[in-house]
Amino acid sequence: MTDFRMLRRALIAGITVPALALTACSMEEISDAVSTDTANGADAGSGDDDSVSIEDIDLTGAPEDFDPTQLGRELSLGQSAYVVTPRPAEDSGDGDNSAAASPKQYWKVTAQELTDLDSDHIEVGADAGEVEKFVCITYELEFLGLDDSSESAGTADEEDQDVQPPELRAVDEDGNPANVVEGAVPEDCDIDQSDLLPEAIDDLEEDVVYQGAVLSYQTNDGAGVTPTGLEFQFDVDLDEDEAENADGIYWY
Repeated sequence: MTDFRMLRRALIAGITVPALALTACSMEEISDAVSTDTANGADAGSGDDDSVSIEDIDLTGAPEDFDPTQLGRELSLGQSAYVVTPRPAEDSGDGDNSAAASPKQYWKVTAQELTDLDSDHIEVGADAGEVEKFVCITYELEFLGLDDSSESAGTADEEDQDVQPPELRAVDEDGNPANVVEGAVPEDCDIDQSDLLPEAIDDLEEDVVYQGAVLSYQTNDGAGVTPTGLEFQFDVDLDEDEAENADGIYWY
């Protein structure tokens, strides 16, 4: 085992206690605790006039033929969604993070499958006895390009830009956030490090399929939220209130 692997395992063992402790809550308590997050569930917002649509998001500068997936879509595992993420804003040094200095990044995301792992696959310390099994949800990422609009072009050297990958989380069939293993890395789900996204835009290659994974788990007594799929949420060009009313994109 490499030193990095041992350090990662030690990190998980040290910080997953709060996440595992959540499994002691009843389903009703968990539902109350995450009511804000789960407002974006599969059925949430269907009758909400304040819900956000893809038309509310500025996609000026998107790659040619980019067809964004509508918010609220439910996809099957193996289907692809076309999404956009913001690049982290450049800090000017005076606390002013300019959105104009953050070209958007465009992606194709394909959720793959749910794979069960034995409860001893990941070392999580004293709470390991509460885990019935771990669940890996793997996905593929393809980088489609950067925002090339006049407002964004030339705002920063490409080699200085960080990758802002789509953030995905495990959910149940109602869109509720599922159990989380804090500190987990894709390698826990047997994703080879050579298949992971690089950290810098300059190292990204178009038409290359990168791999990722979300790690969740099922408890022995059924408490908590067992994962059945993945969710992606847009957070581009949305203020806090809009983000709360924005439906996600789901894979089941």
